[in-house]
Amino acid sequence: MVELDEKRLAAAAAVLLSRVNAPEQEIYSATRAALRAYLEAAGLCGWRPIESAPKDNPEWVFLYVPGHGPARAIWRRKNKWWESHATGREITSATHWRPLPPAPQGGRDE
Repeated sequence: MVELDEKRLAAAAAVLLSRVNAPEQEIYSATRAALRAYLEAAGLCGWRPIESAPKDNPEWVFLYVPGHGPARAIWRRKNKWWESHATGREITSATHWRPLPPAPQGGRDE
């Protein structure tokens, strides 16, 4: 899965613009909005409520901790808490989560 950021969304919109006859800004805005809505509905981008975070098959994810920002963490079934990758300590105040992005192409995982 490819994480789509603003730069990639803008590039996709530009490609679509090159193939249609309509006011540029109108097509650009509509395309970005449609792509964003589709990807969020499909669960492919954006932050998700912490209640929906994976606990049955634990994996490293980003958690959003108000006042601190994103933190890499994993659910520890034995302890029933989120463990910080940076400190090894429990994270108690996360409100949202999102998957880690895929490894870069050509990285060690390929």
